[in-house]
Parts: sequence; structure tokens; C-alpha cells
Amino acid sequence: MKELYCSHKKIHYTWENLSESNTSEKKATSLKLNNVEKEFYNLRKRHAIGKVSIDIYEEFSLEMKKNKEGLLKQLETLDQKLSNPKELLHITCKLSANLAPVWESGDYYQKQIFQNSLFPSGLAYDAKIEHYRTPVVNKVIGYIADLSKGLGEMKKPDSLNLLEKSGWYTSICLY
Repeated sequence: MKELYCSHKKIHYTWENLSESNTSEKKATSLKLNNVEKEFYNLRKRHAIGKVSIDIYEEFSLEMKKNKEGLLKQLETLDQKLSNPKELLHITCKLSANLAPVWESGDYYQKQIFQNSLFPSGLAYDAKIEHYRTPVVNKVIGYIADLSKGLGEMKKPDSLNLLEKSGWYTSICLY
């Protein structure tokens, strides 16, 4: 239980740091968007008073519209918020500490949902080593597994790390 508490604290701390960096990225993207909108306004204004020809206006306005749309999409992606991140972190830590019992207690459909949540790209069987592999592990679960590496002394000697079992999986990061 102590390792679950430690993992929960580490994940909560990481969540806070990522949220802060997300806020910084949103501010930077908003500034870029404001600059593009100002440039687009100036282009339209210069076209209206005859300083910019229609050919140049059309060429640069298309570029500016695409740039603006890209920045708006980026802001939309960055602006996704959770209503209760603490509860999500708690449930995720609790779930990650009880993967086997959760799997065993589920019916066929619950196991499918659970498996797709853990391994978003699916599983493949490697006949050479007679083991299942996956190119991608759920990033939160993978991160928890990475944090748990330091708790190896507390684990059963026969348990393998989730990342070692996944084979192809190489990097961990939270959204």
C-alpha cells in the first residue's frame, strides 16, 4: 500500500508539472495566434487602401488562414480539461495496483475494454519467444510501471515489469 501511495504522489506531482507546462504552451500559442491575426488584419487593411495587389493578398491570405487554423486546432488540443484530475489519478493508481484482480473479475466485454485501454494498438503474439508484444502501452499505465521500477525490492521476484513484457514499447510520456 505504501508503494501505491508513493506512486500516487509522484504521478500527482508529474500531473501538476505537466499542467503548468501546458499552460505555458497555451500562452505561447495564443501569442502566436494574436500575431497572425494582427498580420492578417494589416494585410487586409493594406489591400483595402491599395498598397497590396489582389494577387499578393490572395497568396498571403491563404497562408495566414492555414496558419491561423493550425494554431486554433493546437489551442483546442491544449485546452482539453478534466473535471476531476485528482479522482482520475486516484482511480488510475488503484487500477494499476490491481491489474490482475480487475482482469480476473471482468466478463468478456469488460476484458476487451480493459485490454484496449491498456494496449491501444492491440497485442501481437511473437511465436519466436512465445510471448505477447505491443507497440504501444497506455501512457499513464506505462508511466506508473516506470515509476514502479524503483520499488522492485518490494515486488515479488517472479513478476516482470509491464514495459519489459511489452517488447516494442520504448517511450513514456503523458499527454
